[in-house]
Amino acid sequence: MPLLRGTIHELTDVPDASPGSRGFAVLTNDRWNAVMTAIGGAVVRPEILPFETSYSVRLRDGRFATAARVISLRAPDAAPPGDPSPIGPSQGSLTDEELDALEDGFVRFLQIPMLLSTSPTARRPVGDAATYPIWGELYRGREPIAGERKRFLVVSPNEWNQATKIASVVRTTAQTKADVAQFPSIHGGRTRACCGDLSTFGPSELLMARRDRPDPATCTLKEMTAVVRGIMVTHDLADAARRAAT
Repeated sequence: MPLLRGTIHELTDVPDASPGSRGFAVLTNDRWNAVMTAIGGAVVRPEILPFETSYSVRLRDGRFATAARVISLRAPDAAPPGDPSPIGPSQGSLTDEELDALEDGFVRFLQIPMLLSTSPTARRPVGDAATYPIWGELYRGREPIAGERKRFLVVSPNEWNQATKIASVVRTTAQTKADVAQFPSIHGGRTRACCGDLSTFGPSELLMARRDRPDPATCTLKEMTAVVRGIMVTHDLADAARRAAT
C-alpha cells in the first residue's frame, strides 16, 4: 500500500548525513508515492542544530522534523526480498499545523520566494567554494549505482552547505520523461532533474574535485527556477509558496 503524505514512519537505517535520526515524515505527494519506487520526506530527530531552527518544526512528541535534511528512500512495496526498505512501521501523522510549518521551512530552505520573484538572483558562493557543494552545480556521487556514478544537482543554500558541509541534491537522468513538470530539463534538454528524488548528502558522498565534475557543471538561473518548481509539484509545496508570497 502506498505511503501517504504527512505520515511519520520509523527509520530503520539512519542516513550518513543525518546521524541520530529516528523517523521519516513523508513529503512527496500521494500521486508520486503511488507510482514511484522512491519516497521523499524529512528526517525526524530528537534534537537539531541551532542553524536548523528556521527550517524545522517541533512535533507534539518533542522531536523535530527538519526540511534541511530531506531524503529519498526506497518504498516498502518496491523493496526486493531480503533487502527491506529503511522505511519502517507507522508512527502516526503530522498534524495540519505541523505539516504547514514543515512546508514553510522547506520553502525557505529551497529559496523559493527568491527564485519565483520578478528579479531572481544567482546565489554566489561564500567562503572557500572548493570545500563544500555549491548551489546550482552538479557533482558525481562517490558510490556507483548499477555500475554508474550518478550526477546530482545541489539545491540547498550555500550558507547552509558551507556551515554543515552537507547538501540537499536532486538526482539527474538522461532518460526521456513525459512529465516535464516533475522532471524539468537542464543543459539544453540533454539531462532532466528528478525532482521527487531529493536527498541530503554528506561530504564523503560526492566527488568534489574539479576533475571529477560533470561537464557542464553549472545550471542556469532559469533551470534552477524550473527545478524548484518541480520540487513544488513532487513535494506538494504550492500552498506553502503562496503563504510565503503574502
